[in-house]
Amino acid sequence: MRLLKFISIQVILLQLITMTCDAQYYFRHYQTDDGLSHSSVRSIIQDRKGFIWIGTRGGLNRFDGYKFKSYKNKADKFGYIGNDIITGLAEDQEGMLWIGTGRGVFRFNPTTEVFTKLPGINGYINQVSVDKRNNIWIIAFASLYQYDQQAKKILNYKLSATCLAIDKKHNIWFGNNDGVLSKLNTNTRKINTVRLIEKSASKNLRSISAIFPTDDQILVGFFKKGLKSYSLKTGRISHLALSKNKDFEIFVRDIKWSDSQNFWIATESGIYIYDTKKKHEH
Repeated sequence: MRLLKFISIQVILLQLITMTCDAQYYFRHYQTDDGLSHSSVRSIIQDRKGFIWIGTRGGLNRFDGYKFKSYKNKADKFGYIGNDIITGLAEDQEGMLWIGTGRGVFRFNPTTEVFTKLPGINGYINQVSVDKRNNIWIIAFASLYQYDQQAKKILNYKLSATCLAIDKKHNIWFGNNDGVLSKLNTNTRKINTVRLIEKSASKNLRSISAIFPTDDQILVGFFKKGLKSYSLKTGRISHLALSKNKDFEIFVRDIKWSDSQNFWIATESGIYIYDTKKKHEH
């Protein structure tokens, strides 16, 4: 079995410090007493200037390494960004922030501090991502949308989606509630699909919650079925055990690449480190 280390923590921000021999991980816990607008954090990104942007259930925050700053929407009488529940964050090629909320998508200019609502999408936003062509990809109402900034047009693909990721070839990978992983070729609009969870499984066990594409495989997290990998070379689907207890249900929230060897797997049960090179389990 490949190495899957489990670390049980409750943190918002973390700093990874690599030593010459073994990696050491240091954590610090930030709360509302430190300046956060809400203790429940839904999304975190770092922009090109080094600022950390934090989306919470109580609005948008920026962290400069020393203190937090909260932002209010001047166009709203209550200062709300949508309903102030920030569900997703992404930075585009021009340094603008795109913010998913419980009530639509907003574009935020960090220089002028002005929020502009994207018309046409008004409901709950599951995810917001930006591709290399500066298109905005949105999952809203559990459906896939694309906003072409240059043409100022929204395209509704009318495809069921719960999460998405963009690979190096500009393909859009997205999963749905039925355990199906799909690849959208943005040049040809061709869609390829592969079923990762059999349809005979209970409906509440088939939902895909996170995707991370690499050069040779796609890592896929599930609502209750943990982590799987899909080989781009062989088409093989492999289950990656996060726990020695096979009956333990694990909800994968996010997948991040730490370096050329390690992935960080954020779950409802804590954080796992997946080592792609070591062939044993601790």
